[in-house]
Amino acid sequence: MLTIDKLESIFEDIPVPALILAADEPFKIVQANEAYIHMFALSSQDLCGRALFDVFPDQHLDNPDSPIKRTKQSINKAIRLKEPQTPGTISYRLPDNTGERKLRFWILEYIPVVDETGNVVYLFQLTQEIFENKAVQNSLPETTGLPYESIFATAQNAFFLSDKNGMVLAVNEAACSIFGYSEEEMKHLGRPDIIEEDQKLHQLLLQRERDGKSRGEVTGIARSGERFPCEYSSVRFTTPAGEERYCTEITDIRKWRRAEDKVRQSEKNLRTIFDHTVEGFVLVNAQLEIIAHNDKAGELIFELGDHKAVKIGTSLLDYLAEDRANVFRVLSKRVFAGETIEYERPYPRPDGETCWFSFAVNPVRENDTVIGLCISGRDITRQKRAEEEVNKREKRFRRMVENNADAIAILSPEGKVMYVSPAAEQITGYSAEEAMEMDVFQTVHPDDREKSAEVMSAVFAQPGVPVNASPIRLLHKDGTWRWIEATITNLLDDPDIQGLIDNFRDVTEHIEAEQRLMLAKHEAEQSEEKYRKLFNLSPLPKWIYDQETLRILEVNEEAIRHYGYSREEFLSMTIMDIRPTEDIDALKELLQGLHNNREKPTVYWRHVKKNGEIILVDITGHAIDFNSPNARMVICQDVTEKIKAEAELLRSNERFRQAARASSDAIWDWHIASDTVFLGEGFSTLFGYAEAGTSVQRSWLEDKLQPEDRSRVKARIESLLSERRQDRWQDEYQFKKADGTFAIICNSVVLTRDEEDKPSRMIGAMKDVTHQKEEEHHLKLLESVVTSTTDAVIITEARPNNQGAPAVIYANAAFHNITGYTPHEIKLGSLTMLQGPETDQTEIAKLEEAMKLKQNCQIQAVFYKKNGQPYWASLAISPVTDADGNVQNYIAIERDITDRMNYLTAIEQQNKQLLEIAWFQSHIVRAPLARIMGLIDLLVNDTSGIFKNDALPMLKQSADELDKIIREIVVKTDFTNDDTIN
Repeated sequence: MLTIDKLESIFEDIPVPALILAADEPFKIVQANEAYIHMFALSSQDLCGRALFDVFPDQHLDNPDSPIKRTKQSINKAIRLKEPQTPGTISYRLPDNTGERKLRFWILEYIPVVDETGNVVYLFQLTQEIFENKAVQNSLPETTGLPYESIFATAQNAFFLSDKNGMVLAVNEAACSIFGYSEEEMKHLGRPDIIEEDQKLHQLLLQRERDGKSRGEVTGIARSGERFPCEYSSVRFTTPAGEERYCTEITDIRKWRRAEDKVRQSEKNLRTIFDHTVEGFVLVNAQLEIIAHNDKAGELIFELGDHKAVKIGTSLLDYLAEDRANVFRVLSKRVFAGETIEYERPYPRPDGETCWFSFAVNPVRENDTVIGLCISGRDITRQKRAEEEVNKREKRFRRMVENNADAIAILSPEGKVMYVSPAAEQITGYSAEEAMEMDVFQTVHPDDREKSAEVMSAVFAQPGVPVNASPIRLLHKDGTWRWIEATITNLLDDPDIQGLIDNFRDVTEHIEAEQRLMLAKHEAEQSEEKYRKLFNLSPLPKWIYDQETLRILEVNEEAIRHYGYSREEFLSMTIMDIRPTEDIDALKELLQGLHNNREKPTVYWRHVKKNGEIILVDITGHAIDFNSPNARMVICQDVTEKIKAEAELLRSNERFRQAARASSDAIWDWHIASDTVFLGEGFSTLFGYAEAGTSVQRSWLEDKLQPEDRSRVKARIESLLSERRQDRWQDEYQFKKADGTFAIICNSVVLTRDEEDKPSRMIGAMKDVTHQKEEEHHLKLLESVVTSTTDAVIITEARPNNQGAPAVIYANAAFHNITGYTPHEIKLGSLTMLQGPETDQTEIAKLEEAMKLKQNCQIQAVFYKKNGQPYWASLAISPVTDADGNVQNYIAIERDITDRMNYLTAIEQQNKQLLEIAWFQSHIVRAPLARIMGLIDLLVNDTSGIFKNDALPMLKQSADELDKIIREIVVKTDFTNDDTIN
């Protein structure tokens, strides 16, 4: 390996062509030396800053072992192993000074260059060319050096050296592989043994004799006798000894021929599609002469009614009315200028109806030059009528969905809510915003999760097919369980939805009613009258019929009310009488299946009310003992309005769905051709701009960028437009609001391309993340306080662990410094590990009581470090609650107060000694002092001197006693100063 400090001097001095490459994709060229620039006849500007494989793209994309792919593998291996690597001999076609592309050969070596940390930062490429025209002249059979062996050993095509009579002198391994001979056998063969002697070969040989080289297609002959197509390229040269030699390259093009056959078959298939499509197509040349058309062209483009009337070679204008011909002349000029034109047009029919046609005129290009036009036409009458109907009823459908008791949600495969209708809040208790933060699958009752998983498996296995899920229980926001019935459709592959459509409804009352009815059925075994009351009071239509005669035996009040028939009319009917005639056969098939104990399919049935109205019903039924061994009870639920709402919802237009899903963001839509940007309503709600809902120039958006962000954002957009492999981009930057302030926004962008793979539209969603960024900054500040403080900070869960104490989930570094316990050790235990023999349990009880009352608390007590050493600490705890006031965690802050407590103890000891000294002064000192004062008074008043001789010894004795006492006081005072305070 090379180091960076050695690379510069080596690179400057080395005479071999060399490059310095960046050691990360796409391996950009950092520097090229003069030898390299001279060898490839390229300037430094042509090389530096460009990706290596942009300068030398792969010329064999379909070859998994192409020279360029081997080079990439060697580069990656050198980076991974940090060892020099070589891909061996590399061949590549480059243009010479005449512009002709010629094959050249090199040996490459890649040496990793590391920085001071040992990471590979550059690659040092050494290049040695081993095959030029001079090398060809020396590449005779007797040559055994590296150039000849490298060329012939690594070439993918067959190479031959032959004399002027066509006798093979030398071949490479590829030639042996292609023709099936060994190298020794090849040397004994002549040209006719391996190439068919035909007119094509004869012409190529004449051309080679005349021009010194020739190129064309011949037929190869394999050892097995198989003939196969080959590409033939041969060059004549003269050896140093003056002998004529020929170097011939043979390429097996069987794969190409097979590919051409596939292309021809594809053309045939496309022609079949072309002729049988519902659209009419006409191709015209620059003179507007028809050069191709399909069978529908006359009917859908020219209104001829007979496709045979359209003739190849005639002018398209001959088939158009004069007014249409004049319009088309103008349109064609615009299309020949490169524009694509689409328009719709109505035509009156003889019967008075109006039919609509859609036309598109597209330029046909060849080498970026428009050489003709493609005109297509389609009958869109039904579509137009459907659109008119949708537009007329969309508002009603929307209101119906929003006010429908059934809810609709769009789910991701993981259960995340991407959209939910307003009715969902009535069913689940959660607002749309709350629902979008939830995992729906986690709200399923534990006993129903296996059934839910089976339903989802069926949904994923049947894309586009509605799957009816039997009722399951979901957790309501108020903590109750609600029975939910759903129909789920997998539309993950639908580009407009990309999710699971969940139509669901609260059937809790229905289920509970059913449960009550089932309980009533059990009890009704003892009381038929009681069961009849329950039957009649059901909120759903019910009847009992005989499975043999199909006659209705009993009917409840809700069925009478809902269907309009009287009780007597019902009892005179069979179940066939409430079905449309066209449904009778399907009903008979169902009844036969029930008779054979086959499972009833989950479908909706049509019933006819007395007034003739047809309704859709969801039917469940079961056998019952009711004055007949073959009786069966049926429960019906009218789902007509629900089905209509679901059907119309799925047909609602894309813009409504997208707006509903992205209403919280500022949506923009850049039409690249016109360079205009449509601004969504979010530009008003988020940023305060009145331009929301209108189109502006792209520069309007660019002017709103913070100056230091502008060049970076524009560069990212240009990169997205030019990079074909990328169609998405996301970035954060500052965006100016209408009030002049800047918001931090997250912009998510998707690029769409037209049929020619050119960028056509760019759609973005801007989300204001200013508050989020401020919160993140605030959290970082709080985190730095917690990690930097000298006080221990501990966070626990509210629930006790298996040791009966709150489990520790976080402890900062100061905790380890104070106690000696690592965060991992304290997480495995609890704060009770810090207690010991001298820990005041009264203080601990005060702490536990405060936690029970969810209150703040502070105590002082003796705790113990990991090594057993006691220390004084002040411990304060505070509960952390959620929005509902429930304690989720506790935060504890512990401060080591050992020094302070020791200081207070010392002060107390000093005060005790000072009290002792005070007592000493007031009692012991007072006696000799009183005697001295009495003797002095006696001597002062003794004018005769009678008591002098007696008083002086006594005075001296009292003074000595006082002196001794004062010395003891001094000793005590020194002891206090030295041993206590210090």
